[in-house]
Amino acid sequence: MFRRTGALLLKNIKNYTARRYGHEGGVPGENLPFGKSLGRPTKLSFLFMLYFGSGFWTPYFLFMYMYLK
Repeated sequence: MFRRTGALLLKNIKNYTARRYGHEGGVPGENLPFGKSLGRPTKLSFLFMLYFGSGFWTPYFLFMYMYLK
């Protein structure tokens, strides 16, 4: 009984917030903050790899730079 009431309450809250704040839902990628300005998903993947990869690569590069200096 409480389980069903809790599930219905949660469903109603989710529906209310979706309607109130204009989230249509159902379309993948609709709520992404950058829209279609980045173009293809492969370009986005490479940009993410470049961004995060540079953060992991930098300490090793700095170490080798200082070591060979």
